Amino acid sequence: MKYSLIIALAFALLNGMTACNKDSTDPIETDSSIFFKPDFEYTGKHYVYSPITFTSNFPDDTKLTWDFGNGETQTVFGKGITYAYTTAGSYSVTMSIVDSFGGTVSKGITISNGLERIGGKHNWNFFLKAGDPVALIPTQTFSRELQLEIVNDTTIRIPDIPQMRIRGPYMVKKHLVDAERMIYKSDDLRTEVSYEFGTFTGGMKIVQVHKDTVWTLTGVASIYN
Repeated sequence: MKYSLIIALAFALLNGMTACNKDSTDPIETDSSIFFKPDFEYTGKHYVYSPITFTSNFPDDTKLTWDFGNGETQTVFGKGITYAYTTAGSYSVTMSIVDSFGGTVSKGITISNGLERIGGKHNWNFFLKAGDPVALIPTQTFSRELQLEIVNDTTIRIPDIPQMRIRGPYMVKKHLVDAERMIYKSDDLRTEVSYEFGTFTGGMKIVQVHKDTVWTLTGVASIYN
């Protein structure tokens, strides 16, 4: 019994000396994956019907589920996805990792109707006719630089046009926005501003009735915003 105790103490002492001799600067093995924080970025113009590209920060293709915050989700294998919203609004986009990492990442995005596309000053070419079928005043053609005022995402104010019988400004509101164009009209539908995305062409029409005379103004502008 005495000898067994001596041998045990000696063995413990030897192990302690070995531990003390280990270099304290030796690297500690760790799983680098625990320090990885999944994230994503998005690029593109924040307009309806315009593609937004969502890209994860994973170094390799990964199976990901994207929730676009509008009730639509997609699961894809890769680093990201391209998506276009059809309705303006604010959305919370969530990326879920479908693998051993697990977890989710969410970010907010605001999509507009795209009135920014016609912002700034542009030169409009107008054609004005008064009276039908016989013009009471000579038909006019003229050019004018106009800056449409973006009141909010659904309302535009057209500045005053001195040649018109009823003076402005004139208000138009969202009537239609789709993948090809947007159209804004007044409540009485007599005033309209439009923009064709494919041709970069802005259009304007104002119809005014004064007594028995109809004033009709049509205009076009090239808008490359």
